[in-house]
Amino acid sequence: SRTIQIMPPKTRSSKKSTRGATKAKAKSQPAPLAAKKAIKKAPPKPVARVTLPYLQMVIHAIKQLDNPKGSSVIAIERAIKEKYPKTAILRHFVSSAVQKGIDDGQIKRVPHHPNSFRLQGTTCLL
Repeated sequence: SRTIQIMPPKTRSSKKSTRGATKAKAKSQPAPLAAKKAIKKAPPKPVARVTLPYLQMVIHAIKQLDNPKGSSVIAIERAIKEKYPKTAILRHFVSSAVQKGIDDGQIKRVPHHPNSFRLQGTTCLL
């Protein structure tokens, strides 16, 4: 005689629990080593250090430009970039250096040209 075994019917909740377990196992497995190397970012490029203080670079730029009507901040910045091409020049640092030079008395504003600057000892030849 044959014996028949009766199995309880499978429910959907039991299927979901087994599926979730396999997904959890798949997530917990470590990524392959080659994939980790591809994800790594390149190191940031080092920014060249400024060789002189900004005030000294501004004074050198004003001397180099040698404009009797004075030099604007943008012209000063361009002259600094020409002379020191590897330095990271930021305009607000140049403006701050010009203001510090004005406060110290090394740089003065040109009369009738409020955005132009020249060294203290020079005169405007209009």
